[in-house]
Amino acid sequence: MEKVVLVGQSHGGFLAQVIAQRHPDMVDGLVISNSGCMYEGLDDERIYMTEFFRYMFSKLTNKGERHMCNLMIDLLAIPRMSKRDFAYFDGKVLHLLSKDDNTFSEGIKAGLTEMMTNPEVSTEPDGGHLALILKIDDFITQVSRFIDEKL
Repeated sequence: MEKVVLVGQSHGGFLAQVIAQRHPDMVDGLVISNSGCMYEGLDDERIYMTEFFRYMFSKLTNKGERHMCNLMIDLLAIPRMSKRDFAYFDGKVLHLLSKDDNTFSEGIKAGLTEMMTNPEVSTEPDGGHLALILKIDDFITQVSRFIDEKL
């Protein structure tokens, strides 16, 4: 199998980062949409998010929603990542950050961009956290263009 470009939205963006960090020989680029990160130096945000998902887990009754909260808690326990973990992706990261998505703090959004070397950052398409679903054609166009031009 050739190297792949991982595309991850929200929780999938966290997973894409983990896979890329652990298997750089298999990944050629990243497209991360409206996601957070485990960047070193974001300890306050990590503590907040862990506490938030633990609280949500205690209040939710839907099995699938509880499962997602547990997955986020597990992801937040992963050792912090640094810029050197992703240096080999120089210019091969598209960070889609819908300007109207308030799911993650400004610190976490900035940390994800800072953690990557020369990422392309786009605030389009709009549509909040679900821009991928609400504006799928715009999303596909932007991702396809990035892959064609950069990879």
